[in-house]
Amino acid sequence: MGLDAESTLQVSDLQVTFKSSSLFGQVHQVVPLASIASTHCGCTRPLGALLLGVVFLLGAQRSREPRSGSGNPAHRGEPGHDEVTPRRPHRS
Repeated sequence: MGLDAESTLQVSDLQVTFKSSSLFGQVHQVVPLASIASTHCGCTRPLGALLLGVVFLLGAQRSREPRSGSGNPAHRGEPGHDEVTPRRPHRS
């Protein structure tokens, strides 16, 4: 048993055995073949993981965009960083 889900389906002359194990636990089902009238199957997709990945990528892209404003807040008010300091008239 690892992080990936693993499933097995075995059919014999007497029974159908289904085993599934994942990070969340194990399932083991045995059904007599005479009791089976029909079978149905399907699959699921990890929609939650897909949405989380999209949100993560959008957040990463947004954090890389240049921001409007003064830039580094540690340099606010210092000349040459985000504000233009007016020059004093030269006295001769």
